[in-house]
Amino acid sequence: MVVLGTVLSSALVALLGVQASSAAYPEGAVTGRISPCVGLATKAQYAKIPVTVELVRGSKVVAYEKSRGMSRYRFRAPAGTYVLETGVNGLPTASVIRDRQVELRAGRTVHLNLVPACK
Repeated sequence: MVVLGTVLSSALVALLGVQASSAAYPEGAVTGRISPCVGLATKAQYAKIPVTVELVRGSKVVAYEKSRGMSRYRFRAPAGTYVLETGVNGLPTASVIRDRQVELRAGRTVHLNLVPACK
């Protein structure tokens, strides 16, 4: 009985530790539209062009989405400062869409469209 009680107590402490840790880093969200910047293309061609968006903190990619054409993205992450980086066909699009810094706050959603000026 003592062993079982010790195991249950340890499990409860571990569980409460995880919950306390999660509460210490509440999440925020960022969402918006992303689209590639291309030359002349039909609607059908445009809809097939791969586009990526990454949520980066420091040098670590925290979240990543890949889609095609004009689409929406959404990331949830612990509150803090991040950078949204974009790419088309696996190449960075820094000349078209600058990387954007975003501040995530607990329980809040930031709306940030990453649509190039050429559209």
